[in-house]
Amino acid sequence: MHKITLFACLLFFFHLTTTSVQAQTAKKPKYSQEAINYFLEVALGSEYGNSDKVIVKWQSEIRLYVAGEPTPGLKQEIDKIVKELNGLIKTIQIREVLQESQANLVLFLGAKHSYAKNHEPKVALYNDLGFFYVYPNSDKIIQKGSLYIDTARMTANDTRFHFLREELTQCLGLMNDSERYPESMFYQKWSLRNEFTPLDKQLIEMLYLPQLKAGIDAKQAKQILESIER
Repeated sequence: MHKITLFACLLFFFHLTTTSVQAQTAKKPKYSQEAINYFLEVALGSEYGNSDKVIVKWQSEIRLYVAGEPTPGLKQEIDKIVKELNGLIKTIQIREVLQESQANLVLFLGAKHSYAKNHEPKVALYNDLGFFYVYPNSDKIIQKGSLYIDTARMTANDTRFHFLREELTQCLGLMNDSERYPESMFYQKWSLRNEFTPLDKQLIEMLYLPQLKAGIDAKQAKQILESIER
């Protein structure tokens, strides 16, 4: 009787231990539902225009050319932002080039009318201090683009640096703004924030996961992101 009781106790202890180990080693979702919902809000569609509600992203190296009137301070800030983005993106990289003919993304620093004349006439329709245009193909893969920071109207570095970070990041395919998180780089209202929040970093990382293909819709993107484990 005692042997049976001892065996039963040992069996019960083994079951508890095994269950505890399994619970500790069970993989958890990498991204919270909060992060996934924010990603779907920011990454599908765009702030302007009637773009489809699908993932739009670059698939090959971004070759960035800086045009216009870059001051040493602005150039240093661009280098800093590019380095941060490259640290978050695992599938492609951003590389600065010395000639516009080598570029697929042009960053113009100067007056809006000069950008409109030499790069993107459509900007004349808007009055923004910073703006970007990207051109995806039929598969929703971005082929080229340009952006401008109106340094003629913005003279303070904190304003210039914020717009640089915001527009460069949105060029990646995170094209919507939101009123949900005031500290986020994607905040709809006026902000001078000049660093990514942890949530912003997750969005940038998510967009360039190899599992997340250009052209997929919100339902597909949600399923993929929810299935990724730590």
